[in-house]
Amino acid sequence: AILADAAKANKKMWDVSILLTDSQKEILSSLAEMTAVRPLPVEEWNVESESSDDPSKQSSEESDSQDIATSFALLAENGSADSEDGIHDIQDQGFRLKSILGVCDDILSKLSQVDGSLSSLQQQHDSVVSKTSAVHIECEKLTAEKKDLDGLVKSMQTRLAHYDELENLQRLIASPNMQVSSPDFLALLSKIDEAIAHLISNAHFENTAVYLGRFRQLQARAASMIKAHVTSTLEAASERVHALLKES
Repeated sequence: AILADAAKANKKMWDVSILLTDSQKEILSSLAEMTAVRPLPVEEWNVESESSDDPSKQSSEESDSQDIATSFALLAENGSADSEDGIHDIQDQGFRLKSILGVCDDILSKLSQVDGSLSSLQQQHDSVVSKTSAVHIECEKLTAEKKDLDGLVKSMQTRLAHYDELENLQRLIASPNMQVSSPDFLALLSKIDEAIAHLISNAHFENTAVYLGRFRQLQARAASMIKAHVTSTLEAASERVHALLKES
């Protein structure tokens, strides 16, 4: 009965924690020693007849039972005291572990968010790099086209310069300050000749014939100015010669 009560009293404690303290281990060790030195029966015998016939054996068994009961009682007392402290420690550890697990869950959640943000940033970076590369290629293409257009424009400007020069030459040759003997007149004649040569070599351009006719008119006018200048110069020289002859 004592053993049953001790077992019932400590059943919950044993279910809670299976770890034994040092005092519990010592009690169990003493119990093991007591059961180890107890003699085992060699032959079958009637417990009631022998216990009633041999009072010394009965008293010895009762003493052993009392010792075992006492040991279990001590084990129960020590276990109950230690188990309460152990339960509190286990509960505290459990709370701490739950708190740590909560912190770890928060960290994992934040790490997951950071990983998602980094993935999004990587995708945006790749998109920007791709678009930048496309823009760079397009810029290089546009730069090459611009160079080609610049060359074409320069070529067109060179060709159109003779067309644009017509009005300037007309204004210069009509100026009263323009004289055949001035250096500007020689430059004017040179430009007229270059324009006529260019127009003849590019006769397929639109309105070339019209401009060629106008430049030929300028050339004829310049030739008329040269003729008039030569004529006036010869006349002046002739008059001076006649004057000198009369004086002589």
